[in-house]
Amino acid sequence: MSKEMRSEINKILIFEKFLNENINLSKLKNYLYDYFDLNNLIEPATIPIKKNYVRLYHQTDLEHFEKIKNEGKISIEKSKGSLFNEPVIIWGQIVKNTNDSGFYGSPKKRFTIEYQVPEKEVDKGNGGISRDVTSDEIIAYHDPRLFNIKSIVDDYDYLNNIVENLNFFMEFKNDDETSDEHAYYLIADAVKNMRINEISKTINS
Repeated sequence: MSKEMRSEINKILIFEKFLNENINLSKLKNYLYDYFDLNNLIEPATIPIKKNYVRLYHQTDLEHFEKIKNEGKISIEKSKGSLFNEPVIIWGQIVKNTNDSGFYGSPKKRFTIEYQVPEKEVDKGNGGISRDVTSDEIIAYHDPRLFNIKSIVDDYDYLNNIVENLNFFMEFKNDDETSDEHAYYLIADAVKNMRINEISKTINS
């Protein structure tokens, strides 16, 4: 057996050893909190709004959610209301307390932009406003994937189950990004990447 082949076999053995080695769950939780930025996760409808303003939820799909985040505003130009002879407005559900939902459900289950605007500008019949929602008016971006991830990461039994069955949970990738199953996949993928980075450092040290 050549020296190069022995080296490659050693790398494989080290990889398998580290991948299956027990992980300190407390340290892993801290890592995942940093990885997914969970410490900065904002609970819906908890940030105070201005006087004579109202709080609204605008809900959309992942693609448009990311576009709005990147642009820093909700643009009236993207409204498709005219397609069904509806008013061309930025749709929004008025929110009065933390238990309120948007048009399509809880902000912890749907991609949601929380914003505030002067009460006098809100269309009382339909909800929403007939202009852009600016970056200064956006309160928070609620990503349901992160709420799902946090609930799993905070439960050591669930987290340990993922660690012990990484390959199994790697199969949970789902077309529905808001599903619990997809959250398990995202965590398993993050854990696997963490282990691979650790292994690489060990092999190359």
